[in-house]
Amino acid sequence: FKSVSERGYWAKWLTSAHKDYIREDYDSALIKYCRASDQGYEMAQSNAAWLLGKDHVVYHPFEDRHLASLHHLEKAALQGNVDAHRMIGDHYYYGLSGGGNNNNTPDYEQAARHYTLAGEQKNAHANFNLGFMHQHGVGLPFDLHLAKRFYDLALE
Repeated sequence: FKSVSERGYWAKWLTSAHKDYIREDYDSALIKYCRASDQGYEMAQSNAAWLLGKDHVVYHPFEDRHLASLHHLEKAALQGNVDAHRMIGDHYYYGLSGGGNNNNTPDYEQAARHYTLAGEQKNAHANFNLGFMHQHGVGLPFDLHLAKRFYDLALE
């Protein structure tokens, strides 16, 4: 149903945004992706988040582009986008989300939570990140056996 619903007239927004991106008109692409994102289109949510995370976008109607990116990723994750969970985890891991305390410090607990959600869906990158966190005791208990387990899952 999702696939069919994303083929309507609004697909022109996505096509137009993609053409803008190819022409390197990133600001126009972002505006169109944000519009489609607000309508609930998961691909637009992911693309808007990605563009907001890049330095070549000049215009953005948000005070903090990383928080805006996180907003779009959260909407995509709610629609089942597994990689969005991994990217949300990255936002928390690197302190790009405000870490829940508005001072851009990492929130490893939230990072691990989102990496786990993505890892449960066989996301190799998320499982690698969980392995790294266990190997180095960052936000998760230092545990080399669990680290190896997650690294092995990442290889599958």
